[in-house]
Amino acid sequence: MSRKRHDSSSALFTLGTLESEVLSIVCEGGGGSVGEVRSKLSRNFAYTTVMTTLDRLYKKNLLERHKAGRRFLYAPRIFRRAEEDLQTSQTSARNSHILTLSPFVSYLLDAVGTYDETLLQELEKKIAIRRQQFEQKETA
Repeated sequence: MSRKRHDSSSALFTLGTLESEVLSIVCEGGGGSVGEVRSKLSRNFAYTTVMTTLDRLYKKNLLERHKAGRRFLYAPRIFRRAEEDLQTSQTSARNSHILTLSPFVSYLLDAVGTYDETLLQELEKKIAIRRQQFEQKETA
């Protein structure tokens, strides 16, 4: 029985707390095994819990995985796309400063923009508010 993999643009909006933390760890580290991800979590979860969470993220089409011996190694799908986008940007703007976003932030922007224009506008407003808060703290 094959399971249908979710569309990644809407999957981001249905992530639980543990899924979000695991996805963040995999994106920041560029990938890893269940044990490697488990060792970086904020709490001590059972190996099988982390394994199930990684499998769910894979089935939501947010992670890639491949077999390495007896274990699976997971990597962010968005990381490769972000690297390709960065290489394209660097080629077209060789001498200019290039702002690089973390793969997770880059994916979030793509997913929100694809999912709903209204959500993208709300995200822009929240970013502007947060930026003002940071500026106020710096001047205080």
